[in-house]
Amino acid sequence: MKRLLPALAFLLLLDLSGSDYGKLMGQAAAAVKKKDHALAMQKFSEAYRAAENTDEKYKNVIEQARYLTRMKKTDALKELLEAELRKPDYSPPQKQQMLHRLAMPFLWTRNYEYALEKLNLALSMDDGVGIHTVSYFSLCHHASLIYYHQKKEYEPVILLMEPLTLAAEYDVNRIVVFTLLGNAYAKLGRREDAARNYRQAIKIGKKMKKDTSKLEQSLRSLGE
Repeated sequence: MKRLLPALAFLLLLDLSGSDYGKLMGQAAAAVKKKDHALAMQKFSEAYRAAENTDEKYKNVIEQARYLTRMKKTDALKELLEAELRKPDYSPPQKQQMLHRLAMPFLWTRNYEYALEKLNLALSMDDGVGIHTVSYFSLCHHASLIYYHQKKEYEPVILLMEPLTLAAEYDVNRIVVFTLLGNAYAKLGRREDAARNYRQAIKIGKKMKKDTSKLEQSLRSLGE
């Protein structure tokens, strides 16, 4: 009987292996849908242990983070992601996404400095996502929102947005880039630079059949 115990333990470990990862993630998703928090976290934990590689662990952590954010469990979110970010397993782009997830719940709170710290850390990482990606745009966009609205600092907005004037992948992102630049330059009293960026945003907006009335009003307010 004693000889059987190690064998049974090994079989139990096999049962909680990567072959069960997908099933456990599915069970976690079902528990999330039913709003059974305890069961969801249990299944996420089991799936994490069953993961056979870093990519599976990363997917599990991101799904947990998405769920915890939706449930407004910010303490649990910080505990989860800060622990994972200390591990050497993940690639720079994966760590950037974790940092972004960690920042987002604090963007419009009194802890916006914490969010900005995480966004800037993500942006400073070597070998991360490229400047031409939507992920990079999102990091710059959210950092710019904190500088502009929370800190009332406009030079950092320009430093973040100017490189994206040619790099943002989609026109809708380019509207955001030029609008933020127009707003930041206007706050600094640089009327010509503000007008130039507002015109670019209006041009793209009209091409996409967007409502550009607010942008046109901002341009008129400059006396242009």
